[in-house]
Amino acid sequence: MFNISSVSNEVKEEVKGLIDQHIHQEDITDMLIELSQDESSSKITEALRQLYFIEKFTSMYEIERFVSTYEKVTKQSLTEITLSNDKTHPLNIFKQEINIFKSLLQETSALLDQVKVNETEAVELFKGKVQTLSGLIPHFNRKEKIIFPVIERRGEYILPRKMWADDDVIRFALNKLQKRVAKLEEVEWRHIQNAYTELESSLTDMLRQEEILFIPLMQEDISAVEWQQIAHESSAFGYAVEVTEIWHDSEIELTSIDAKYDAKQGQQNLRFGGGFLTTKEADLILNNLPVEITFVDKNGTFKYFND
Repeated sequence: MFNISSVSNEVKEEVKGLIDQHIHQEDITDMLIELSQDESSSKITEALRQLYFIEKFTSMYEIERFVSTYEKVTKQSLTEITLSNDKTHPLNIFKQEINIFKSLLQETSALLDQVKVNETEAVELFKGKVQTLSGLIPHFNRKEKIIFPVIERRGEYILPRKMWADDDVIRFALNKLQKRVAKLEEVEWRHIQNAYTELESSLTDMLRQEEILFIPLMQEDISAVEWQQIAHESSAFGYAVEVTEIWHDSEIELTSIDAKYDAKQGQQNLRFGGGFLTTKEADLILNNLPVEITFVDKNGTFKYFND
């Protein structure tokens, strides 16, 4: 059931070896140039996803360092968005939010020393920035409720489920920090600082995951029709940046994501709760529940019972 895009072991092992050498401060310049000539950017980012999500080979910090060096040496980007230059495109909005959160963390961290000694202006700025981090909630909700189901229809299960679990950790850390900051004058500073450090660490890691591993996957896997569907459904969850209009490609006829057909099964996907199920999958689930279900609609018409 769990899957991630396949990539040859040769490519994966080559990338793995280069990351390891880079961690140990070895010169990998020539090998990076050779890698860029032999392998496409999509294969390299695919190898990075496998090394991080499946093999747990190294940290996102080291992957970020490797990618930064690769792009500097080869003059080729692994993470650049080339799909659309339109700022209202869902992928560009997603990237804008990542940049906002990165800047917000830097600005908030810079206030810590002043907040510690209770400088009034710094305290108010700190409270405001911590509250602004609530923009993570719509960012995560759009990713989980709209984009993950599209990715999972491609057979990609590990990345969405592991990222969702990490999102939950961040939500918990944000909630804890905001509760403590709301009583900042009554709480010992070390509790505020520990809560912030916990959030900063987990969120920084997630922003690296999204920028380096997830954006390239979305750019490769999601079709123009699906992006248009994502754009029209996103407003229901909100944004962390101002979005003045919904992205639209006049050459594409808008259809609901719910009406898309699974390419492998040839069966209709319908929205159930936080995801999508084919009618066959829903039927199997309902028929295997350890309870008997009958359904009568609001008009008193008997419509369903499970086997």
